[in-house]
Amino acid sequence: MDGSALPPVSGASLPPDAPEDGNERPGSRQRASERAGELFSEFAKEDGTIAVSALGDLLSAVDISSSPDTCMRVVSTVAGPHAESMTRDQALAVVGMISTERTSVGGSLSPPQTQSQPPVQPSQQQQQQQQQQQQQQTPILPSSSSLGTAAATAAVAAGPFRLESAPPSSSHSYLGNPGVGGGEGSGNGPSRPFRRILTKNRSYLETGALHLDEAVVQYMAKLEEHRRKCEVEGRYQEAKVASRRLADLRTAQVDSLRQELASNQSRELEEVHAVYEEEAAKFHQLWDQRMRDYGVNLTKALEDLKSSHTTQLAAYVEELQRKKPTRARPSRDYLVQREMQDKLVKAKLYGRATKVKSMADELYQAELETTVAAWEAESKLKIAKLQSKQQNEYEVLLQRGSKGRDELELKRLAETERRTLRFRNIVSELEQLHKVKRAYLAEWGTFSINCF
Repeated sequence: MDGSALPPVSGASLPPDAPEDGNERPGSRQRASERAGELFSEFAKEDGTIAVSALGDLLSAVDISSSPDTCMRVVSTVAGPHAESMTRDQALAVVGMISTERTSVGGSLSPPQTQSQPPVQPSQQQQQQQQQQQQQQTPILPSSSSLGTAAATAAVAAGPFRLESAPPSSSHSYLGNPGVGGGEGSGNGPSRPFRRILTKNRSYLETGALHLDEAVVQYMAKLEEHRRKCEVEGRYQEAKVASRRLADLRTAQVDSLRQELASNQSRELEEVHAVYEEEAAKFHQLWDQRMRDYGVNLTKALEDLKSSHTTQLAAYVEELQRKKPTRARPSRDYLVQREMQDKLVKAKLYGRATKVKSMADELYQAELETTVAAWEAESKLKIAKLQSKQQNEYEVLLQRGSKGRDELELKRLAETERRTLRFRNIVSELEQLHKVKRAYLAEWGTFSINCF
């Protein structure tokens, strides 16, 4: 997902092929007034005007729903509080203002589309022509310090206007910092969505544009022309009424833009929080799985070590059993008795030889038992030494496993704190950008109103 797939910045101009809110195209705000212009003749009276009571039907025909209070408020702003009918320009201006208010609230101006009637997308050539026409018809309005009042008024009344914004300050020059996630700042982690959000807001400061409905601007231009004509002809009361109505329209448009900006900024903050929550959920899910895998691996390592110790101990005991002594080492007394036995046999003293033989056999048996007892004691000592060594190895592995688990927990905590800190920095920077846009809009709105 690249940056072009993200929602557009509030008020920023988009290229012809960049969809807005997924399926709308640039200039969708003009579609409501354009459709109303095409259908105006069906609701107009013979004199070319439309009754205020028929305005609701015209709005319904262009798929715009609005409360009666809103309609009457806008009609009062455009045509006056006691107007019973409106001209074509006034009606289109009313439709444009109501559609703009719906956009600022978050509604879509595009007519509902069914599956049987897919939306018709303009061709690439038509999009390029539309972009060129928009660039040619969109004058740039610098700050109030560089324009005179008359020149600025003419620029405002001429058509949709762009606000030339100042370049971002040095405090916003680090927008490419790694965002929340990853912890390594490699740019391949979850930090990219936040960086895209900040980047698109910075692009607004560099090439920001605030658009008004074309029908509203055209009506304001005609109203301004009428005011000047009244001044020239000496009809000052009509000029005063036209001037007041221009100021009311301008105030309404600035309020609409302010509401739209607030709605878009709120949506941007919600988007940041949603991305953060999504990435945080993935982050904790990944770490939970990592901790589970570590516990499983540690348990398996302990079981393998225990099994290895059991096998090693059994083999060692078997080896000791094979070395169990079956004959005693003859002592000096035993050898002397056997020598005496042989001499008595040679002397044919069989009775005494039998007694000596019995004594020698008893001595040998005692010496054999002593040898076996010594072997058993030595074997038990060796087995205990091996078991102690194995127990030490087991405890060392347990300590290493516990230490590794603690290190993972500390690393997870540090990563979480780092992600939270980066998220707070991103939200703080986004709020600062929002303050800049609100202040810029307030300054521009005050200047534009004063122009009238």
